[in-house]
Amino acid sequence: MTLAIAWKRENRIGLIADSRFSINGKHQDYGIKLFEIPLRIKNTWNDFEYKEDIGLVFSGYAESGLLVKEIISQVGSRVRYQTNPNDPEPLSLKRLLEYFKEIVKTTPLAIFQGLGFTSNVSFFICGFCNKLGAQRLFQIDIKIKADADENSFSDCCINELLKEDQFGFVCIGDTNAINFFYEKMNSANTKGVGLVFSVLKEIIASDKFPSVGGNMQCGIISDKDFQICAFHKMTEDNPRINFLGFDFNNQLISQKFGEFTFSGPQIIDDFLDRN
Repeated sequence: MTLAIAWKRENRIGLIADSRFSINGKHQDYGIKLFEIPLRIKNTWNDFEYKEDIGLVFSGYAESGLLVKEIISQVGSRVRYQTNPNDPEPLSLKRLLEYFKEIVKTTPLAIFQGLGFTSNVSFFICGFCNKLGAQRLFQIDIKIKADADENSFSDCCINELLKEDQFGFVCIGDTNAINFFYEKMNSANTKGVGLVFSVLKEIIASDKFPSVGGNMQCGIISDKDFQICAFHKMTEDNPRINFLGFDFNNQLISQKFGEFTFSGPQIIDDFLDRN
């Protein structure tokens, strides 16, 4: 399982999750669940109709989540959008996700059904919508039923979330962790993005939620593109950079590959302990 959170403030959307993968009572804390996916979709005139990076985070079975992510990534760089020459209309992000949904529903999910898996996975997907000229957030829930017949082996639904511009947040993942998160957020006098990070950090550190752990991984839509961020934390020795749950200040790495420097992503200062 996991705990993944989507938040919105002043028309800016972000995604954040822990990094723990767990199965049969065992776990590892280096699971990447958050992705930036470049979509490069051309239109009838061979111009780019959509050339933005969307964000995706998943909760549930890693096999299903990673397969769906890869399908969207590969198809999204090759599909063409056939517009009406007499009445061209910008591509809607929701319409694009509905297209991906149909591909996922009719092909790779059958793999898990054929192998006898019952596998549920949920996603938050966010990105810039050319049709509306705004950032949008969607939740996609997929249920794979191993014992269902050929025509109803899975359910797959899309819902748009956080349509208003005021601050808001939604969660997918471990039910107990979600309940704790909502309780802490709703009881706080001052709510903000910093509190979202702080509560998730508290959940990760607690032993009450064994399916949530590791480190935080986060991404934010900047202008029209989703970008994964790195966390910056001051220590007694030096600043440390954590990206997607990985420590890029590891001494063994720096000693063997000192000519490489990790750079590029936005930096979230000091694990956003402040609101």
